[in-house]
Amino acid sequence: MLIDEGALLRAGGLPDANLAGLLFRLEHSTAIEQIPEILHTLMDAVQGEGFEELNRSLAAYIQHLVLSRAQPQEAVPQVTSLQELVMLISEKPGMWARQWKREGILEGLRQGELSGQAALLERQLIHKFGPLPDTLVQRIHTGSASELEVWSLNFIDADSIEQVFAP
Repeated sequence: MLIDEGALLRAGGLPDANLAGLLFRLEHSTAIEQIPEILHTLMDAVQGEGFEELNRSLAAYIQHLVLSRAQPQEAVPQVTSLQELVMLISEKPGMWARQWKREGILEGLRQGELSGQAALLERQLIHKFGPLPDTLVQRIHTGSASELEVWSLNFIDADSIEQVFAP
């Protein structure tokens, strides 16, 4: 089953203590400051007898996830529990924050570029075809980079608005 984690998170409504929901939040977090809160909730969810292996597995997975995103300059010791991972992140938050900041800046630039492309296409369509229905404006502004590219190329030869959005 294919799950669009980002869409689920944007829609909201995921249970606070659901393991899958917590992992989705963790994978899509954009600031290191969010990590300890998510980890504390995860620790509470896998505390107690019978959860030791899950705790170790989650710690290993999350450490890999955090390390791959943060790319710290110094060696980081392996942890065996979520508690150790929280302590490790809490000890040197600046080491982790640098990469998250870079990722946030790059994501902001990508989003800004998409927003600019959508706004330009909308203005061109209005200039050529007149006012656009709200549903079409929303479609343009939620379109992916590849959709915006196709629609922009279709616009050049289109005689009608339908031709711009034809498959």
